[in-house]
Amino acid sequence: MKKMKKPAIVLGLASSLLFGSYLPNAITHTAHAESVSVVDIGKKYIGVPYKYGGTSPSTGFDCSGFIGYIFNKAGISLPRTVSSMYSSGIVTKVSAKQPGDLVFFATTSSSASHVGVYVGNGQFMHASTSQGVTISSLSNSYWNPKYLGTKRVDAYSAVLGASAENYTQSAKDLWSDIQKKYSGSASITRLESTTLGEYNRLKSKSSSTEFKTYVNRTAHMIDGVKTGLNLDSSRRQLNSSMISPQVLNNSTAANYDDLSYQIKKNERVIGKVYGASNRKVLNDHFVTSAKIVKESVKYEVSMHRLMNDIEGNIKKGSKTMANEQFAMLNRLERRAVDIKAAGNKLHPGSYAAQSGINQDLKARKASLQKQL
Repeated sequence: MKKMKKPAIVLGLASSLLFGSYLPNAITHTAHAESVSVVDIGKKYIGVPYKYGGTSPSTGFDCSGFIGYIFNKAGISLPRTVSSMYSSGIVTKVSAKQPGDLVFFATTSSSASHVGVYVGNGQFMHASTSQGVTISSLSNSYWNPKYLGTKRVDAYSAVLGASAENYTQSAKDLWSDIQKKYSGSASITRLESTTLGEYNRLKSKSSSTEFKTYVNRTAHMIDGVKTGLNLDSSRRQLNSSMISPQVLNNSTAANYDDLSYQIKKNERVIGKVYGASNRKVLNDHFVTSAKIVKESVKYEVSMHRLMNDIEGNIKKGSKTMANEQFAMLNRLERRAVDIKAAGNKLHPGSYAAQSGINQDLKARKASLQKQL
């Protein structure tokens, strides 16, 4: 089947935005799921970290969460806990192991407390507390004494090695996970590699409308987080270079310009994120705090640049123009005071006076006045 051309995505000034990376490529698969075994499905998640109670690659897995997840992708629902899997009526104890069988261990007592899936050659795949999803040997000195037995999922036994992943359901699961991860978090400090890995694995797996809907929602959320983290970095840079040391010069003013650009870029990207509540969370996390920092030095930067112009006009002998600019400078000083007062009513204590910067600006202004 021939590949379709990638859709053109126009992003105005932000031509280097991440949609080219995260929006899916043209779909070349049919709407039918590919035949894959639970072993093949599970191997895609090797390296996903362990998380107690975890049931998805974006948050991490515990042992039963991992087994339940990969069997669910094969169209089979299993009980949630290890003990429930072991005692369930949908499994049958077997002596001759085959790939896809469940292997149970008694790690904390005499009853089943750990589970993995047999992959062949005396090895099993599982979510280990120390290594995350990994493959271990049944003859390992730790696992061998704790081995309890092997059971086969009856619904799976007839099609060992030939179950199919429901890619639409996987896309739904990823969208649900990414919302919990980034819309339900008190802070967002990084973009999880497991989230990106699962997105990249899925993004071109199906051509169904429903599948593409959830994949595109995920892509826009990833872009929102990514550009938000870049904005956060720009905000911290302005804080460290200008606000904390109270240094305003052409170099730190350029950092202010970068923050202004990143704010506009982030707002455009967040505008494409699905769901008003998701957009609000990203705006609250990234844009609001960045705008406060920007506005807290906006008028100081404007005064600095206006003084550069005044200084240039004085050197050129354009004193009439310089005097007109001084009138503008006085208005900016008054406006700066008013803006900070209004801002602190909305966000108490957030709009600092920038006393060190303003002291330097006043001294520079006085020096320029003497030259007129």
